Amino acid sequence: MSIKLENVSHSYANEFTKEMVLSNINIELENGKIYCVVGPSGSGKSTLLNIIGGLLHPTEGQVFIDSEEITNFSQKQLADLRLNKVGYIFQNYNLIPFLTVKDNILLPLRIAKKNISEYKENYEALMKRLQIKDKENAYVYQLSGGQQQRVAIARCLIIRPEIILADEPTGNLDSENTKKFISLVQSILKDFNTTFVIVTHDERLCDYCNQTIRIGDRSIEILKK
Repeated sequence: MSIKLENVSHSYANEFTKEMVLSNINIELENGKIYCVVGPSGSGKSTLLNIIGGLLHPTEGQVFIDSEEITNFSQKQLADLRLNKVGYIFQNYNLIPFLTVKDNILLPLRIAKKNISEYKENYEALMKRLQIKDKENAYVYQLSGGQQQRVAIARCLIIRPEIILADEPTGNLDSENTKKFISLVQSILKDFNTTFVIVTHDERLCDYCNQTIRIGDRSIEILKK
């Protein structure tokens, strides 16, 4: 899915102060590409990601997904968008510790009240591809960091999302597992034709992306490959 931000600004405010983190952002992300968002802590990387995913309403401006303005969506429409078209991968994975690997992966389907049997083929393919089939009855504490991440990826992909948003997905990984993650991302794009946006401090990831977006001083810079 294509993503477009027009004149987007965002501020955080309380009774004492107001801080603008994004100012007049204009950007268009194309379908089927990997985008790497980099910048110092507090520059607005995660804010940008949350605005794209409809988790955060911008203070000003418009957000379009496939030419549809989601800034006009109701909370129900935004929830439906996230349940059916947007997948998330977080640095800490956000797995549910009292659920098995299988139940963690199938959780988005249950929340969306999907017919799980219709996703059986996708589930089996993901378990095989991510090499976690033998762990489907295990719990989070029984998994390594790399295995936990693969479970988080499978949970994200089970709905076959058209947009994947990843917030510091390699922050807890060593260099070997980081390379494995990037290889997975690249293969996912081939099969899913997904728009992939990665927020990271690790600028080595930029070498594997189609486009790098640098955030700083409330604005963005699109770096040439």
